Amino acid sequence: ETKPMTATVLSLYARKGGVGRTMLTQNLAGACAERDVPVLVVDTDPQASVSKNFLGAAAVERLRPHETIAALFDSRREPEASSLIHPTGIDNIRLLPASDYLEAYDLPRPQKLGDTPFALRDFLDEVLESFVMILIDTPPAVSNLPAWSSLLAADYVVTPVTP
Repeated sequence: ETKPMTATVLSLYARKGGVGRTMLTQNLAGACAERDVPVLVVDTDPQASVSKNFLGAAAVERLRPHETIAALFDSRREPEASSLIHPTGIDNIRLLPASDYLEAYDLPRPQKLGDTPFALRDFLDEVLESFVMILIDTPPAVSNLPAWSSLLAADYVVTPVTP
């Protein structure tokens, strides 16, 4: 019996803005797609730059909270992968988008929020077999809930720096 493949989860993380996290996330996703590697891009930045780049700003603005990563942090919801993971129009690239709704969960001291910081990890565990690579684009902060969730969900962390 062969063990099913599960995705490698890579979080692109830095405490500073403007170092290329979003661009690197997009380029890695594109490189995977070109090689027929199914990839999920996860946007944990309330600015939703990677979401807007893949879907367009107007489409991101039309998303409801239950269609974005914000649903994972809402204890009143049991989000389904089918409502959270969106096609991008690019073969082999799917997106778990962010939006302005994520700002409500941009909370400090995530270590004091019980199991909430593990919501992204738990969700990704449910979809690992559908992808070969999962890339997480993080916000330019280190001590908030979306950033911590990204780190807890990752197998590996890459910190881009400006040379």
